[in-house]
Amino acid sequence: MRELQKSLLAKARVKRWRDKCIRDGRCWKCGKPPLFTSRLCLTCRDKRDLYARERREIRQRSGTCVKCGKHPPERGIQYCCECKIGQGRAKCKLRRTRKEGHLCSNCGKRRDNPTGATVLCLACLFNAKQEYQRVRDRVFEHYGKTCCCCGESERAFLSMDHINNDGAQHRRDIGESKIYGWLARNKFPSGFQTLCMNCQFGKKNCGICPHQTKGAV
Repeated sequence: MRELQKSLLAKARVKRWRDKCIRDGRCWKCGKPPLFTSRLCLTCRDKRDLYARERREIRQRSGTCVKCGKHPPERGIQYCCECKIGQGRAKCKLRRTRKEGHLCSNCGKRRDNPTGATVLCLACLFNAKQEYQRVRDRVFEHYGKTCCCCGESERAFLSMDHINNDGAQHRRDIGESKIYGWLARNKFPSGFQTLCMNCQFGKKNCGICPHQTKGAV
């Protein structure tokens, strides 16, 4: 009984500490100044991300759901059926509630432009764009920084191409359209190549890029 009381008191102290740090605008783990887009400082955020990555990799190697670690994942994704459904419902409900209250759907803070088209505050929007660019750069570092067909190297023109022209079926199988994040999470699998948008559309419309047909002639 005493051990239970001590445990409850310790949890209450931790909760009071967290609430006080959040109210004061400090990192809720160590009390230091947090990052601009987070409630954690840089050191605590890196420790949290490292622990999450290690736990995720362990569960991937063991063939279990990366969220609960109990059940095998569904085909093409890393979550079991229960976690996928529960996570989707919880996210939809939370985002809908925040949107109705004119809050940022990501962090829950007041949006800078409540009547605008975006549902994110400026800080989360900036953070999301930065993260997207970081993931995109990692993908091109692996698959190549130039178009495999014409050699175009302007990063803004480049995109990822499904070599076997099965992009629509692949997106249905994995249940998402954000291909860069999926490639990074799945250790950059084969079957993809870097193409510029001109060659991408040429391959889509003609079956083969016009650059290739001209070269063959």
